[in-house]
Parts: sequence; structure tokens; C-alpha cells
Amino acid sequence: MASFDVGISGVWRDGWAMTAMQLSACLLLACNQAGQTGDEGASERPPFVPPGSASSDSACGSEGEAMALASIDDSPGTLGFDAATILEFALGVHETTVRFTDRPVDEFGGDLASTDGPLQVSPVLGREPLSIELQYTDGEVRYFPPGPGSQSGCKGRLEVDVELRLRSESGALEDHWSAVLSATSPAAAVVAVGVPTEVNDAQGPGLEATDAALGNRLEGTLEVVDGDDSRSSFAWLDLWLEVSELGVNGWLSGWVRTRGDRVSLVQNFGEIGVHCVWGPGYRVDPETALGGLPPPAELIAAMESVGEASGRWADGTLAVLSVGFEYQEGSACARPQWVHFDGTPPGEVLLGGTLALADADGRIEASWPVELEARNLFFEGSREVRVGFSRLADPSSSLSLTADELRDRWGVLMPTGAELERFAQLELRFEAELVATATGHGLEGEVTVTGYGPHMPPEGFDEMAPTCATCGASEQLLQLTLGVAADAGP
Repeated sequence: MASFDVGISGVWRDGWAMTAMQLSACLLLACNQAGQTGDEGASERPPFVPPGSASSDSACGSEGEAMALASIDDSPGTLGFDAATILEFALGVHETTVRFTDRPVDEFGGDLASTDGPLQVSPVLGREPLSIELQYTDGEVRYFPPGPGSQSGCKGRLEVDVELRLRSESGALEDHWSAVLSATSPAAAVVAVGVPTEVNDAQGPGLEATDAALGNRLEGTLEVVDGDDSRSSFAWLDLWLEVSELGVNGWLSGWVRTRGDRVSLVQNFGEIGVHCVWGPGYRVDPETALGGLPPPAELIAAMESVGEASGRWADGTLAVLSVGFEYQEGSACARPQWVHFDGTPPGEVLLGGTLALADADGRIEASWPVELEARNLFFEGSREVRVGFSRLADPSSSLSLTADELRDRWGVLMPTGAELERFAQLELRFEAELVATATGHGLEGEVTVTGYGPHMPPEGFDEMAPTCATCGASEQLLQLTLGVAADAGP
């Protein structure tokens, strides 16, 4: 299944996501394009067309030939919904916000601007009101059936030609564009637009294959340039929007042309809407339900009802722990999934809170920031609720600990004689699932502490770290398995 998490892909053209390989190559090479190399002015440069191909993999993996539909009420038999269903929540004016930043980063803090110098975004930084309007004026409606080798359960995709208007308070966005609304699910749809932004009306080779053929141009005052290059120019804007019954959100990305006709990829310098923990998503009231998923309030009530968890330590000792949960106000969010497969209500619900765990023997007396994630498994038709350390907090804070930090900050007392001085760092992990039991709800999972010798980071924490004969090996120092019955035998 193709991923449409724009925090990862971030760049769209002609309604398609750039492949991970193309994106990685662009980030590494700054997407040097063959072109004029000297002192020609920006107005003399050939039109820029981003790398990539309109034949990129679709949501289904592959698609058949497009079929024109007679009207928005025409529903292909295999799809199960029509364009009118999507347009009912997509059309009209959506009042939201846009946040411009000159330091776009991914969820791991990595820089998403490949310009040589500092990024400059104008005329405004920070968050401001944004009005988004989608209009349908008898545009074409198309259906793309699943192609050979498509993902199991995929029913195809609808496209609708629409008009898109944007207006931000500062005038950075003041635009009217032709666009395509695309959906594989009745819960959400995507609008992706690529817009040439340089002052150049020449129709260069290949330009007719882009959104420029629709007459789209940047009409607002938005500028994105390299701060160390006075001759750099904003060459291309990519807009990605997700529209659902919960609202609208998305990203602005683009390309900056600098010295020697070089172009640099800049991802996610504009955040549309108020996003969830990672990438797009909608902050919701706990009572709001999404598709076939439970409203956050039900998850909160289920966690609060756990009360007690039984488990077993690695030495075989049984443990009974008291469990408490306090919801973090305002943290509930929903993420509709526009990629929909047969038999699975699309989307996921996330919320944050504080989990209190206390062992009667005093080995754990913890208060941890955690996150609940309820989602449907695409190919198994089942629901799972994961519980783990919260991404609303610093997820790396439990990766490199001393024994004192483990005890004082995380409430975990290490066994006597663990010889912790042998290890350069300790790593605490907590992974569990909220499950239904005969009497209500319970937790199943593990709490582990692993020690890592000198110069040996946790697996996957630094894949580039060198190995050596004198480096210490990892060793699991503590393990508590949750979900073991208190009366279980040895």
C-alpha cells in the first residue's frame, strides 16, 4: 500500500506522490537540473518542471484506464460510493489557518529544506487565518478501477475536476486554481496541485504535462528563497490538502531555484490546519466518532477502567500492579484515511495522557506520558489499541538513561546486583495493547530495561555507529510481562 503521509513524502505533482526513491535522491543531490549556468536573469530561465512522473504508483498499487462517469451520482459497482458523497462535505468554504515557517523539520527534527543558505519565507511567518473554498461547476468525473497487481481489497479511485480558491490574511495566498479531488474512501479526499511560480510564461518542453496546462499561476505574494542567494527564486509550489467531514488540513512544499540553475527541494514550509502528533490529522472533541472507530471518550473510559494489571518479572515472580490513567485535555485527534480497502472502516484515533503504574513490591512506581492509538488493520479487518510512550512528549527521552534517571524520573527500581556501571546507557521501553477481558479491559505488553556497553547505542538508534571488538554488548536487565494471570503457574 502506498503511503500518503505527507510528513514523509511531502511533494505532490499532478495528484501523485513523489516516490521515496525520487525524494531521497532529491534531498541528497539537491535536485541539480541541467540548465543555464551563468549569469542569465531569472526571467530568461527555462520553465522548471519538478522531477517525477505522473505514472507513479497509485493508492492501490496499480490502476486501470480511466473511465468517464456520466454524473457525480454515478457510482461504479465495485466502489460503493459516488462523487456526490465526497462533494457533500468537500464543497464550500472551509475556515482554517496556515502556519508559515522558515525552519521546516520532520518528526525527528531533520531539516526539510535543501537550500544551501537559510530559508526565507515571506511576507509573513507564523500562523494566520486561511479561507479555502472548493467549487464544482460540472467538471469531469473519472473512475480508475484497480489494475493488475493492485492491493487486495482496493476498489479503485474517483477523480473530480474542481475549482480551488485560497485566501490568507496577509495575502501570501490569494489564488484561484483548477484542481483535482481524488478519493478511494467515502471518509476523506485529497486535493493536490502543482503551480509554477516564476515569472515566465514560456511553454517549455514537457510543461504542458503539468498543472501549468490548466492555467494555474501563483497570484498571492508568497515568496520562498535562499537567504544567501539574492538571485534565487521560488520556482514551484506544491499544495496538498486532505478534506473530510472533520475539516481540511495539509501542507505547502516547493522548489527554490538558485545559482547555476540549481533547484532545491523545500518540504512543508506551510502547515494548513492544526495537525495531530505526526503529520495531518484533526483535533477532535472526545465525543467525536470517526467511521467505524470508537470516539476518544470510549478509549478514555476503557483505560480509566483498567484499574489493575497482573504480570510476571523475568525471574518468574508474579506481580500485581495498580493502574491509573489521566487524559491529557485537547490531545484527542482523528486521522481519516483516504486510502480505503474492503471491509475496514478507514482511519485512526489518537490521544495522550498519563499512565500511573505501581507494583506492590516497589519495583515500579511510575507516572509516564503515554499515547493511545486505535486503528483498523487493513488486511485483517480487526481493530487494535496500542499504548506506548507518547510522541507528544520527547520520544527519545527514555533511550539514554542513567540508573538515577531511571529511578527518579521514570519510577523504575533496578534489581540489586545489576552492576549498572558496566553500561554506558540504559534504555526503557514500554509497549502494550488495551484489550477486552471477561470483566472489562486490561493491558497486555512488556516493560523492559536494556543496558548498552561503551559506544554501543540501542539497535536502530544510530545505524551509522561503528562497531568494534572492545564495544560492550547489549543485555536485557529487567523485563515485566503484563497480562499474565495472577494465579498463573510457573
